[in-house]
Amino acid sequence: MRVLNEHEIEMMKVLFHLRYLGTGQIHRQWYKDRNLENCQTRLGRLAESKLLKRVRVEHKRWPYAWKLGVEGFKVVAEQVGEQIVRYRPLTGIFLPHLIETNDVFLRLAPVDWRWNTLPFSWHGSHRMQLEFTEIVRDNGTGTTKECKRVIRPDAVMASNGLRVFLE
Repeated sequence: MRVLNEHEIEMMKVLFHLRYLGTGQIHRQWYKDRNLENCQTRLGRLAESKLLKRVRVEHKRWPYAWKLGVEGFKVVAEQVGEQIVRYRPLTGIFLPHLIETNDVFLRLAPVDWRWNTLPFSWHGSHRMQLEFTEIVRDNGTGTTKECKRVIRPDAVMASNGLRVFLE
């Protein structure tokens, strides 16, 4: 397996939390000292080692996205010291939407940040599900019943006791 530097390990931790990032996002955050072509070459090598996996995105701004590969999940599990859950792959319109949501995260994160030192917490839609009960009245009979509902925002950012829902 390829020897990883600390930036690549951090990138894989972030990919675990965010699920997918576009090439440009990765270049801007972790390989800004290199040109885009060199970044793509490095990402390709990580994919050859099954640390990352490249996914085709049907979107003009994000032609490709990157997610953790089989070996990447092992690296992250070793780093966090626990068993990690793999999420279902995204397709269609959901994938570019998630990448755009992750772009909001990357623009809010401070310069030279690490996931564990962020001044806010970030939970993507795959980790955030808010359940509630709605009381619904039947207009015909006037009776009410309780219906279980779920809100699944694109992301929830929390800081200093405040939560912001991104949709």
